[in-house]
Amino acid sequence: MPALHLRFARASVLLACIITFCAVSPVTATPLVVATKTPPVLLYGDSIGVEISSYLAGNLQTTLNARLVTRAFFGYNACDWLDQAKLDAQKYAPKYVVIMFAGNYLTPCMTAFGASPSPAKITRVTTQQIERLINYFPNSTIILTGFARSIDQELIRQQTHSVTFTDVLNQSLFKLARRTNNSYVSVARSLYNSAGKAKRFLSCTKSSDGNLCPRSHKITVRSPDGLHLCPVEYTINESGVITPCQIPIPGAARVAADIMRAITR
Repeated sequence: MPALHLRFARASVLLACIITFCAVSPVTATPLVVATKTPPVLLYGDSIGVEISSYLAGNLQTTLNARLVTRAFFGYNACDWLDQAKLDAQKYAPKYVVIMFAGNYLTPCMTAFGASPSPAKITRVTTQQIERLINYFPNSTIILTGFARSIDQELIRQQTHSVTFTDVLNQSLFKLARRTNNSYVSVARSLYNSAGKAKRFLSCTKSSDGNLCPRSHKITVRSPDGLHLCPVEYTINESGVITPCQIPIPGAARVAADIMRAITR
């Protein structure tokens, strides 16, 4: 009897363990986690888009764990990217699309609309082509980005008290964003001084500009040409290709931060 009792006790313990495991394991077992792939953010732009792309890519990776797909080139306008955008919309189905064009009228797709255009016509055609670009992404949040006046435009504005081409284009893009229920972000404030004027050199702080702010607390936010963001003049190699900016670009970092805030707000 003692041996039988012992065997019965062992069997009871084993049965209890089996019952306990079966009852508990579905609850306590670690669930299978299926990784979801974050869609990339798309950037369509011109030379300014080229300059900001690495900074925006870094911000996206750090903040959203998302990568940036850049479609930007010197002298381009929205119509240069329409065919590519159609493919990108199908391939990536992006949640966010950043569109940044300063109104170039250099490539065949723009000059096809006529030679020697007026600023009003450049504004109209650029806005129309950007709207065509937007239409490829009906399910995406579009960030339309206005730019800052060039130094030359600023001088003309001061002398004539007139509205500049960039200001007119920005207003047109702002209206387009409202009409299409999208977002508009102006990066102008990051490239103007406290009086709202375009300047090559601006005050900086470690909190806003990080390690790009030197001890002098002055940074170069515009190129010598007064339009672009690279602190030094661009060079062209033997093949006639513009060499990328070889040094940090504080103005581009500021613009990328402005766009990033628009994406995450």
